[in-house]
Amino acid sequence: GKTSYPVVIRNQGSTPITNVKVRAFVPDALKLERASSAFDKLDPVAVGEWIEFKTLPAIEIGALVRP
Repeated sequence: GKTSYPVVIRNQGSTPITNVKVRAFVPDALKLERASSAFDKLDPVAVGEWIEFKTLPAIEIGALVRP
């Protein structure tokens, strides 16, 4: 079947954060069919592959973002 795995980031700190890089691991047992954001596939590893979403320039205090 199909499922989804939302990626959500919240800045719970006391200062804005900048240049945030988000990476996600996709194991061989799953197949990435689509993503709602731009990403780059990185080198595959023996048991799956890593993907990296585009860098988030800034996340303000208390903000919630989806890469």
